[in-house]
Amino acid sequence: MVVDVMVVQAYRFALDLTPGQERAVLAHAGAARVAYNWALAWPGPGVGEWTSPLRARRSARAGGRWA
Repeated sequence: MVVDVMVVQAYRFALDLTPGQERAVLAHAGAARVAYNWALAWPGPGVGEWTSPLRARRSARAGGRWA
């Protein structure tokens, strides 16, 4: 009998940041969220229809809907 077992181990830790470091980390997280939301709002193909920017550019030149 063969049994497949997968062991997952995780660690949780806390950062002891200075006020300046905390501001920098929060600013970075905020910028990442803005970029993520911008990418979601990008007028591109529908969900599940992702295409590369190069292919999309070629499609736009050929009359496609994504420029």
